[in-house]
Amino acid sequence: MKVIHPLEVLTKKYFIGIDESNHGRYPEIYVAVFSDRPTDILKYKQIKKRKAHNTIESILRDRDYRFLLVEKKHVEKLGPHAIKSSIISTLVLSFDRNIKETHVIIDGEEKNCLRYDISYIVSKELKQRVSQENFVFVKNADILLPIVNKADEIANIIYRYYRRFKFLRTLTKYDNKKVELNI
Repeated sequence: MKVIHPLEVLTKKYFIGIDESNHGRYPEIYVAVFSDRPTDILKYKQIKKRKAHNTIESILRDRDYRFLLVEKKHVEKLGPHAIKSSIISTLVLSFDRNIKETHVIIDGEEKNCLRYDISYIVSKELKQRVSQENFVFVKNADILLPIVNKADEIANIIYRYYRRFKFLRTLTKYDNKKVELNI
């Protein structure tokens, strides 16, 4: 039986790439980038991670994004598996788009049936079934796929911004794109 790589079956109209910054330390910053450009999911051998002083606007070039901050108290309340399902679901639902026509590409390896849980949460919220096949985990997606690389770059910019101000949660520079976890 031929094993099909998840990226070979991405046939939807829209794409969301998700990555995080400051993993394992708090706050963790998760970013989702939305695109309708098929070139954003072309697999490269390796894309350089640019940590230069780009602006979010220069990275996006008319794409959209959302981000959220994950506090230690969130992880302690839900646990690492449930919090990851909640993070991804919240980011996906924050875009006012047809999720059934969207592939969500998440940097990392899937653990403990995360696709099922995310699909369940999104389906319940939308009151319509959204297939697990819409959610794809790809190891090293932040260096392989432009859409996830953009999420990585933006997460790094937001991380540097908050770090500069000792992670004050009252900062408002990016609030128009910030979403909150519903827990």
